[in-house]
Amino acid sequence: MARKRPNPADFRFEHKSDETLLREPGQISPYDFSIDTLDRCVVYLMDKIAQVTVDKVTNSRLHFGPVDGSIFLRDCENCIVTASCAQFRLKNCRNLYIFLYCSSDPAIEYSTNLIFGPYNFSYPLQDQHFAQAKLNIDKDVWSQVFDFNKNNEEHWRVMKPEEFKLMGWEKDELGSPVNPVPRHEIYGGSLTGDIKVGSQQHGEQGLMSFTFETSQNEAQVFVEKEPEQVVESVINPPVPDKHGYIIEDIDFSSPYEPIGQSKDIFAEPNPEETEELERQRLRDQENKDRNKKLMNKDEKERQKKDEKRKQAREDLKKFYAEREKNIQTKKALNQENERLLLEKRQTFPTSWKKVGSMIDGDDRKDVQRMKSVLLAKKHEN
Repeated sequence: MARKRPNPADFRFEHKSDETLLREPGQISPYDFSIDTLDRCVVYLMDKIAQVTVDKVTNSRLHFGPVDGSIFLRDCENCIVTASCAQFRLKNCRNLYIFLYCSSDPAIEYSTNLIFGPYNFSYPLQDQHFAQAKLNIDKDVWSQVFDFNKNNEEHWRVMKPEEFKLMGWEKDELGSPVNPVPRHEIYGGSLTGDIKVGSQQHGEQGLMSFTFETSQNEAQVFVEKEPEQVVESVINPPVPDKHGYIIEDIDFSSPYEPIGQSKDIFAEPNPEETEELERQRLRDQENKDRNKKLMNKDEKERQKKDEKRKQAREDLKKFYAEREKNIQTKKALNQENERLLLEKRQTFPTSWKKVGSMIDGDDRKDVQRMKSVLLAKKHEN
């Protein structure tokens, strides 16, 4: 039996605000998922995913199941992200908490005030999804971030131990939540030894190079030496939401947040801000619709031009075919006329010989008969 064709709308969230958006295990794999223009939302993608793209998300929490490809975040602000993937890429983002498992160096570009910590999220069947995504839990380089725009500025830092909290999603019918990714002992895990900071492949280990070797106190001493330009925040214990899912409140308080933005990303919205966001959403939608119409118009014009070119080529081909046919017909006719003329010329001397035989050359005789024969032959030709 043929597999039912998926509905693309089931694999994207866009233009939402103040909503909890959920995809349960089995509702995404093996497809991609896209997220665009969300504000004050909580997103749960609790399945194995091929690839995730996220654009223009603000004041939200994004929780992704294992991704066997890449996660791309662009133009996001004031968000909490929990993710496990093969590749992790950020561009034009600011004020993010990122709890990450990644099997390759995470990369950031034109982004600031980012806090990276180890993966912390649990949900039912996640260990199976990790296996399906072929992610090696022993190869985790979440802290080896590569900054494309370093320029002697610190755009990110490692999460302080007290900032780390466990998060999760649960549903009794699916079993107990599980997180198969090990983490360092300073974050409540069992791993010991060094935590490498900065991309080792690109020679950035000097960016924030340090070692957690013996105790949490030593780690605390180091992280407190980091510049205080990044987001300072508090992660509260988890509380169940109205659906029975675990939600962790994180207060994004920051002295450098834009004027007019709420300090608490989940506080009640300011009516004026909400109206402005709605107007902006309508403007964005209007621009999107206008661009779509222009693209459709351009496409129709292109199709018309292509049809005209195709018709012109067919007409030209037909013209040359007819012309060639006429040339060949005329050539054959000329060849036939030449043949007939040649045959006629070949019989010409014999006719005159016959005329000569009928003429008496004796000038003493009457030449009237000769004149008659000559005139008749002349008219014959």
